[in-house]
Amino acid sequence: LSFEYYGRYIQVAESEDGMVAVARCGHYSDLCRYNPRNAERLRGLPAQLFVQAMRASSQWLASTGDCPVVGHSAEQLAEVKQPALVCFSMHRVRCQMHTLKASQNLQAALPGAAGSVAEWATREEITAGVV
Repeated sequence: LSFEYYGRYIQVAESEDGMVAVARCGHYSDLCRYNPRNAERLRGLPAQLFVQAMRASSQWLASTGDCPVVGHSAEQLAEVKQPALVCFSMHRVRCQMHTLKASQNLQAALPGAAGSVAEWATREEITAGVV
């Protein structure tokens, strides 16, 4: 995941086209399409600063690979005492991080989690499950 979310953009930023190329690929092209000012922001960002941030983020993400969910250890999650309802609504999105298994891991690690992880598709279904 760390390569998918960060590493591949490091390679692009370090290429000859630098930040212009970053603005044309993957997640960043979507951001630029939705808000054209983002392309200008990316082009104005020094590639070395972008690469530094991507490397730090990549290393952090990779370091949490043994956690029940990315970024949160079992010990941290065990400290959450509030009731929780975990739902999974990302089934239509092809994402390696936001998976049904990740939702189930989160639910299992939260002492106050109620019920079981449900796979809801709409806001109405989620609301119906919470009420």
